[in-house]
Amino acid sequence: MAEKSSIVSMAEIAKQSGVSLSTVSLVLNQKPGIPHETRRKVLHAAQSLGYQRKPKASVHKREQSPQIRKLGVFVKSQDDDPIPPTSNVFYSQVLAGIEENCRFHNLLLMLSAVRVDSDSFPLETPRLMLNDAIDAVLLVGIRVNEMFGTALEQIGLPTVLVDVRNDKGNFDSVVIKNFEAGYKIANYLIEQGHRHIAFLGGYENSHPSF
Repeated sequence: MAEKSSIVSMAEIAKQSGVSLSTVSLVLNQKPGIPHETRRKVLHAAQSLGYQRKPKASVHKREQSPQIRKLGVFVKSQDDDPIPPTSNVFYSQVLAGIEENCRFHNLLLMLSAVRVDSDSFPLETPRLMLNDAIDAVLLVGIRVNEMFGTALEQIGLPTVLVDVRNDKGNFDSVVIKNFEAGYKIANYLIEQGHRHIAFLGGYENSHPSF
């Protein structure tokens, strides 16, 4: 009966958001490949309808996978940067997406800026990581060197990097699809009749978004 109730709710979400039931299922199960605007529409419809996602039954105990209730989001900040990270045209959208999903999954989001050097390596270990105030970490635009990677592993919080490569440590990372995006942009220019196309990119160790 509980499963049927969940399907009905997903059907209502599909109707309100104007997408297919399969698209709703992909969004609610956090699957990749859904455009940001479509994902936002589905999550907004789900929230407005009061959809409650039911936890999957499991025979395994959760001691090795503790429930995450408080998420620490750390964004890079440079002293000479006139634009705060929350106002940055790129990171503001990333943070908006994080906040939207935290609200949908009833997670408490704790946002903090972290000072970094010119190569985006942190100049400090955020105190928020050290006092059991959070259950997991998102590092937005902050690169991990050997020293910081060791500190993160000792702290032992689940950590995901956003917009940086996983250079040091065993961390998952979320980065831009540069190859796919470059292909689409170049293909568009070629379709418009352009033949002399210049590419201006970052240096070898720059952020993947460059």
